[in-house]
Amino acid sequence: MHAPYVCNGCRKSTCQFDKYVYSADHANREYLEGLCRSRSGIDMTKEELIELDELVTPLVRKGQPIAHILAAHGDEIPVCKRTLYSYISKGYLSIKNIDMRRTVRYRKRRHSGAPKVSPAKKA
Repeated sequence: MHAPYVCNGCRKSTCQFDKYVYSADHANREYLEGLCRSRSGIDMTKEELIELDELVTPLVRKGQPIAHILAAHGDEIPVCKRTLYSYISKGYLSIKNIDMRRTVRYRKRRHSGAPKVSPAKKA
């Protein structure tokens, strides 16, 4: 017997290995549900979000950047810097992008369209 140490075709009644049946429909359904769950909402309870807001908002309003807040209070903040910026941008916290210095100073990067092909190369 070899890994994964299952015995689906065995007819012995005293077989020591587990018996598993694979269902492609069931596996696909679980996969799609997992995708939906991982992409919806935030991974915090309401109380945790309120605690995060009460910690971060006064410090940002004093003028501290997010990087400094995370350096000083990293053990109290359960999210990374990028997630914290996303929460602020999406409005989950009571501060806005306008409350932060550099976030409103920079414009979003523009992406150029598809590369143009010269008429000579088309023919």
